[in-house]
Amino acid sequence: MNNNSVPAEAVTVYNHALELSDKGRYQSAIDEYKKAINIYPQFIEAYNNMGEIYSITGNSRMAMNTYMEALKISKNHKILLNIGVEYYNNKEYETALTYFNESLSINKNFPEGNFYTALSHYNLEDYNKAEKHFLKVISFDKKHLKANYLLSTI
Repeated sequence: MNNNSVPAEAVTVYNHALELSDKGRYQSAIDEYKKAINIYPQFIEAYNNMGEIYSITGNSRMAMNTYMEALKISKNHKILLNIGVEYYNNKEYETALTYFNESLSINKNFPEGNFYTALSHYNLEDYNKAEKHFLKVISFDKKHLKANYLLSTI
């Protein structure tokens, strides 16, 4: 998080939301993220975390709406990844890939972006592309269990 431009009051509320989320108090955390956003409407991290809570709690529609609001602020690689994950979880691999690829166009060394790109290619049975991205993941984390396992099956 870039604390330099975010008002201290918004950061304090955001940190409280993180604590609530860690305790599984998701609705209270969402309420706090909304307060942080009211204080600082450009608070992309608050939108992202709120979207993740919606996703975790099974509200994919609200997660997508929240991520899309964040994208209006900035084309952030983590937001793009999370949108892709929503599509991936719905087995919409082609659509997910568009978001994963856009995420990697912003940050090509993003391990999670490479992992989900590889998973999507794997599910689409494009094993050459899957292998390329799994190898990239392993270049960041040699002991990445899932990437190593799926590479071994390729």
